[in-house]
Amino acid sequence: MSALEEKLERPRDTGGRARRTHASLLACRGYRVVEPGVVFVQPMDVVSTWKHVGAGKWDSPSAEYEKEEER
Repeated sequence: MSALEEKLERPRDTGGRARRTHASLLACRGYRVVEPGVVFVQPMDVVSTWKHVGAGKWDSPSAEYEKEEER
């Protein structure tokens, strides 16, 4: 069995909150910094809130952000 076949037969872990890097959020339409470490993204009419969860500076390209629950 090839490595690709092994990867395809394992289900992806989709539990937990969504995570993205700061660089990927920066490229989104409607990106806005609310306060250091808290970012809003509003590409259409729904606002999503992302909080800095990784180590390092909040605005470094590789900083990890986690999506907050909708209120």
